[in-house]
Amino acid sequence: MKRRNRLTAMILSAAMVLTGVFPGMSVYAQAGVSETQNEVQEKAAVLETQEKAADYTQENEEEYAGYLFAYFTGASRAIHFAVSADGYHYTALNGNKAVISQTVGRKSARDPYIIKGQNGDYYMVATDLYGGNQQEELDNNGKYVWGANTGIVTWHSTDLVNWDNETLITIRGAYDNTKSDNQRMVWAPEAIWDKEKGEYMIYWSMEGGEQYGDKLMIWYSYTKDFKSLTQEPKVLYNPGPTGLNLAPVQGSSDTNCLDADIVERDGKFYMYYKWSGGSNAGTQLAVSDKLTEGYLPLGYDTSAGTETPQSPGELCGPKYVEGGDVYMKKYFNPPSEMGRME
Repeated sequence: MKRRNRLTAMILSAAMVLTGVFPGMSVYAQAGVSETQNEVQEKAAVLETQEKAADYTQENEEEYAGYLFAYFTGASRAIHFAVSADGYHYTALNGNKAVISQTVGRKSARDPYIIKGQNGDYYMVATDLYGGNQQEELDNNGKYVWGANTGIVTWHSTDLVNWDNETLITIRGAYDNTKSDNQRMVWAPEAIWDKEKGEYMIYWSMEGGEQYGDKLMIWYSYTKDFKSLTQEPKVLYNPGPTGLNLAPVQGSSDTNCLDADIVERDGKFYMYYKWSGGSNAGTQLAVSDKLTEGYLPLGYDTSAGTETPQSPGELCGPKYVEGGDVYMKKYFNPPSEMGRME
C-alpha cells in the first residue's frame, strides 16, 4: 500500500466492496473514541468514498482508489476497518464494530498492519496482546507484567474482505536470544519487502534481553509466508543506553524505542518511531542506506504523548504524512503533513 503500513493500506475497487459488505459510520481520527454524525451524513460519507473510488478505478484499474485504515479499540481488542478517499477523513465500517476477531493465542489483537504481498495478496500482522489484568501475561519468571506477551498473529487475504490462515508466530522464548527474563514484550509488528533477500522483513518492538538490557528497541527477522520466521531475530535499531545512547525527550527519563514504521524512497530507508514515554513521548526519525543496519537519528516531532506513527501515503498530496495514536488521551491523531523525505 503506498506506504505499505499498518493502518493505511491503499485499495483498488475493494473500497466499494468493503463499504458494501460493512455498513459505514463516520469516524474522525480516533481509533478508540469515535464521533458519529446523523444518519444522512453517514450515508453521504460512505457514498463519497464509493464515488471517488469508482471514478479513480475507471481512470486506471491498476491504480489504488483509496485508503483502508486497520485499527483496534481498547474495548474490542479486535481488528476494525475504516475507509477514506483522501487519506485524512475516514468512515468506520461495520458500525465501528470488529471485522476480524482473533481466535488463536490471547484472542486479543492490537496494532494491525497490512502489507500487499509480491503475489498480489494481502497480509496482516498484529500484536498478540490482551493488555489488561489478565494473569496469563507473565514474564519468564511467571510474574504478571502488563504488556508481557510472546508473539504476533498474522492473517492472509486476496480481497481485503475475507481473511484466512490465522497464524500465531511465537518469538519470545523461541530463540536463544529471546529467552532472557528481561525480554517481555513483542509489540507493534510491521513488514516490508526486502527485494535483495527476496523475503519479507518483519520488525517489531521488544526489550533487549541479556545482551542489550530491559529497554524496548526494534528487532527484525524474515518470513516467506507470514506463517513462520526464517532466521533468528536480531536487533535492528537500538537508540538506548546500550546502543546509540540518545538523550531522552526533554522532561522524560524513559529511553524506550518502539512502534517503528519504515519507508523506502530513492534508495534510502526512513524509520519513524516513538522515543521515550509518558506525556513526554515524541516521534523521531532515523535514516539509513540499508534496510537492516546503519540507521542514524534525526529530530522530527516531539508532540506530547504520541506513539505508533503511520503514513496514509502519497495520494494525500505531494508530501508524506504521518498520524499517531495519542494514547494518553485515547484517540488517533489526524494525519498531517509533517515533513518531506529528502
